[in-house]
Amino acid sequence: MGSLWIFPTARESRDATGTRRCATSARRQSSARIHPRRADIRCVCRPQPRPRQPCRASLTTGPAHVSVLDDRCPGPRCPGIIAERSRVVLGRVVTLLLSLALAGVGGFGFWLLSQGSGGAAQGRDVQPRAPLVETERAEVPDAPPTISQTAFLRPYREVDAAFEVQGRIDSVSGDFEVGNTVEEGAVLATIDRERLRANVAQAEADLRAAQASASEAEQAFQRQDELEDRGVAAEATLEEVRAARTTAQAQVDVAAAAVEAARIDLRSAELTAPFDAYVTARSASEGQIVSPGQAIGTLVRADIARLVVGLSDRQAQALDDLSELAGTEVTIRRAGGDGRVLRRGRVVDVDVRIDEATRLTNLLVNVADPFGDAPVRLGELLVVEIPFLTDDPLVAVPSRAVKDGRRVWVVTPEEELASRDVSVALRTDETVYLSDAADLEGARLMTTDLAGASDGMEVRVADGESSPSAGSSGGPEATSEDADRGATTGGDRSVDEEGGRTAPSEDEPASSRTGGLEPGAPTSFGPAGTEG
Repeated sequence: MGSLWIFPTARESRDATGTRRCATSARRQSSARIHPRRADIRCVCRPQPRPRQPCRASLTTGPAHVSVLDDRCPGPRCPGIIAERSRVVLGRVVTLLLSLALAGVGGFGFWLLSQGSGGAAQGRDVQPRAPLVETERAEVPDAPPTISQTAFLRPYREVDAAFEVQGRIDSVSGDFEVGNTVEEGAVLATIDRERLRANVAQAEADLRAAQASASEAEQAFQRQDELEDRGVAAEATLEEVRAARTTAQAQVDVAAAAVEAARIDLRSAELTAPFDAYVTARSASEGQIVSPGQAIGTLVRADIARLVVGLSDRQAQALDDLSELAGTEVTIRRAGGDGRVLRRGRVVDVDVRIDEATRLTNLLVNVADPFGDAPVRLGELLVVEIPFLTDDPLVAVPSRAVKDGRRVWVVTPEEELASRDVSVALRTDETVYLSDAADLEGARLMTTDLAGASDGMEVRVADGESSPSAGSSGGPEATSEDADRGATTGGDRSVDEEGGRTAPSEDEPASSRTGGLEPGAPTSFGPAGTEG
């Protein structure tokens, strides 16, 4: 190292060899070189009394940067340089903070002045405006409401086609094919009858032998009985022939039963359809050896099918007494189809148990002629519409209009709010049906979720249904800007006085906020004649 960076402005001298010498100290000089870039700063190095002690450096002018390379001077780590730099940085920070403080004070004062003048002007020229709300009218439904639920089509009865005896399949009917319909009693397949006929013949021969033995036993008993009457036969002998007669008669009965069993086996050589059936599976082929009970096909009843419709707790409560649904006609449509009515079904029973897996109450619905015109398929998902029958007149209102589950807000012709407690008869995803509310027919109901709503509160209607007297209600007329803002405001969202902030309704269904159906549940609702 052994050298010191100095700057051209520092006092310097040259020795006989031309080397520049630092002239900052009369007592000590060291080799030095001119700093190549910083000509406006002079480093003054004062050696310390003790060796190997860092020197003190001071800045005379210019920025806080000095490069010192010496055995006793640590360069940029010199305490003097660090202290000088800290002082300069601190001064700049204090200057910046003072500038910001002055700017903030000036801005705050300007804001106070502008607020004061603006508030005075607003108090003189602009009146507070009523909140902007949306409304829909209550209506009497054209048709009774329905509760719609989905269900899979199941067989009403399903059996495995199987022979009752063992044998070799001799023939298979051409109608016994998957997709075909067979009539009750139609022969599906047969097995070889030769062995079965032989069994019948053997059983009949055994019967004849037993009958002959019984006849001999009867004759022996008659003879012994006559001898007993004349007193020449022993009582023990008479009892023996009587027992032999009874045994022989029992053998006749056994042989007769064997004959009947053999004949039944012979008739069982033909496999017939137990009812009008639809063939859903077949595994039979000629020459196949089958065992008793071995399935060679599957048949389902063709004239009727079954739907098991699961009702949620809310639906079951809406229908009240489920036992009264027996015999009710329901409408069946294809899920996700064009809305056409495919079939009419009938409720036949209600399961007394709640399904442990789904926690639903099952309605049993029979569907007549499922495979006829416009057939439905087993396992297909169908929509079942159950009518909601009641003697009370109903009024339909949007579900967003019912607040807290039992209250609606009516917008009067004077555009003021009036609360009304209602009785809900049936609640669906989009519509709520009210009972004992005939006077609400045609009334405008607020659908906006307005915080702080109260009776007599003035509002502005954004849906264009304001009455002619609304202009004299005391509030200013809505400008075109307000109308445009109201037209773009979503249903059931509250709009503040500025017209810019909206809030979703608490009663808004999850499906309308997420754009889909409720999680986990296939339930849907709709008025009669429409798909749920």
